[in-house]
Amino acid sequence: MKNQLTVYPGDTSFLPDDQPEEFIIGRNHGRNFYPVRIFIDCGKKLTGIDVADIAYCKANKDYTLIVTADNERLLSSKGISKLEQSFDPKYFIRIHRSYIINLRHAKLITSEFSRYFFHINDMDIPVSRYYLKQIKQLIF
Repeated sequence: MKNQLTVYPGDTSFLPDDQPEEFIIGRNHGRNFYPVRIFIDCGKKLTGIDVADIAYCKANKDYTLIVTADNERLLSSKGISKLEQSFDPKYFIRIHRSYIINLRHAKLITSEFSRYFFHINDMDIPVSRYYLKQIKQLIF
């Protein structure tokens, strides 16, 4: 029987120490696997983006608009709830029925008349009352 190498998603122990991180396709967090890079179906081609570059996602009926930190816009055929399950909850949080944000790109939260907004990429993204308690835990 030949020697077999079993590689689990996110396991880099088999790579040499000088292996660039860009070759890692995902990370394991307990039992969950969160991809480092995803591919968006854009018609006749698949566009790859690093998950860390995603600034926010906005629901658009059965589709999701994905906006990157440099304002690139991609339309995914997956619904926002499906995408939410694929993202690491340490960085991505749902702040509204229609929005998921990447906390790494959130630099400013403003409040007007007891409403809160995340300011990302020159866009004010509202926090719904339903998610407000979760957001207030981020305020120190």
